Amino acid sequence: MSFVLTETAELVIAGSASHDRPPAPRWQAPPHLGRTRPCLILVAGERWQIPLGDTCQDIELFISFGHGLAEIPADGCTLELKILTGDASVRLLSVPVANDEKPELREARLSLGHLRRGLNRIEVSVSVGPCDDPSSISIAISELVIGRSEQISLLRSRAFHELRFRNELAHFASVYDHKLFDERRRQAKQNKALRPAGNGERPPLAPRPDISAIAPEAGEGVYPFAHRLLAAGLRIKSPDFFQRLSNMAAANTSTNGALGIMSCCAGAGQVEASLIRSTDQPVALTLIDVNQHLLDQAAAAMPENCDVTTLVQDVNAIDLTPESFDLAIFVSGVHHIVELERLWSEVHRALRPGGELWLIGEQIGPNGNRLDADCLAEANRIFGALPARLRRNAHTGAVDTEISNNDCAEATFEGIRSEDIEPTLARHFLPVDIYKRNCFLWRLVNQAYFDNYDLTRADDVDTVRSMVVAEIDYFLAGGKCVELHGVYRAIG
Repeated sequence: MSFVLTETAELVIAGSASHDRPPAPRWQAPPHLGRTRPCLILVAGERWQIPLGDTCQDIELFISFGHGLAEIPADGCTLELKILTGDASVRLLSVPVANDEKPELREARLSLGHLRRGLNRIEVSVSVGPCDDPSSISIAISELVIGRSEQISLLRSRAFHELRFRNELAHFASVYDHKLFDERRRQAKQNKALRPAGNGERPPLAPRPDISAIAPEAGEGVYPFAHRLLAAGLRIKSPDFFQRLSNMAAANTSTNGALGIMSCCAGAGQVEASLIRSTDQPVALTLIDVNQHLLDQAAAAMPENCDVTTLVQDVNAIDLTPESFDLAIFVSGVHHIVELERLWSEVHRALRPGGELWLIGEQIGPNGNRLDADCLAEANRIFGALPARLRRNAHTGAVDTEISNNDCAEATFEGIRSEDIEPTLARHFLPVDIYKRNCFLWRLVNQAYFDNYDLTRADDVDTVRSMVVAEIDYFLAGGKCVELHGVYRAIG
């Protein structure tokens, strides 16, 4: 059994609030908690029961909550969770909730090992304080999921699917127009001369390269320049996807003569177009995305040797024909997927013997495209030392004192299960060539601060170089990387 709190869930709520005031809306996004996604509001005196059915082993409950109003009476209230079975009850949680200096959501993950044979229910209740004014005390429940312990992450990501889907479409309708993606657009139109030099083999580790003489190219933005410096400054190198695709196309012996490639979450397909230009051999490309407009752009960008099929489909529900592709590509797309377990199973069976899975620029950091505490502290140490003009946030217009670490998956699918990508992938695929980088650099030069930099200024160029050196030093000291480039082959 499982339960996921979402705006369409059936709610069995008992108890009454004050009759002197109109009832508050049941679903609200409390601004004092920094929410853009609605929370379930329970007023003091109310009891919410969730039927669980018969007992089941290894069941857990995850809840995230805060107080529903920016200020509540001084005596506060208490949130309680109980298991009810027949006439018996077991208290799971009792948390006093009072006015906080900085209101924040709290989290709890509880074992439901007290479940008994019979019909079980979970009861969530909010106590009435001595002030006896229920309408002025409420609890906002942001998340509540119940299920097997290994499913909690998946269940949390399934909540508010429709809201996230709408926001995702609205966001990506314009995101690729930002100057940050100019380099991708340029590469999509270039020929195979763009392919990195070399024979596709990794060079031996050498002393750390000096990046002090590397200058920005004409028209280059700060994001691609910083990451070009980062790539040059690391001793390890990314898989040569261009050479690898060229070799695969040349060795292809399929009956129709075309290398079968599938790209999921394809978006505008700019990286795919650039890769396919590394070969003159025929390619049969299937592009899959939920956005028809972006798929049309992607199809138009492909070279003449590429036969394109586009599929408007939610990758979470993907259903692929067995042994239908030689190569599956994801370009910064997997961290938008909820149903990772299903996805890897489908990709595994869709690849022909010897086929490969490529992840290019994938986000594998903490869920919601966040930084862990150590990375965030180091990023803010560097960010705080920048001049004010480089800390102006393009989204808010304010000069930031520290970078935001908000959960981007709250109302979209951005980084929805990024922490789970590698563990779930490992059940079906083995790594062949892995490259990880980027502990925090990307957060210093992303869309929020991109336009602050003028790379015709020597001081701005020096600042970028110093940030890259700090990133490399942190990485070499064992910092956690969030960007993955990898080649994988199927197990079995």
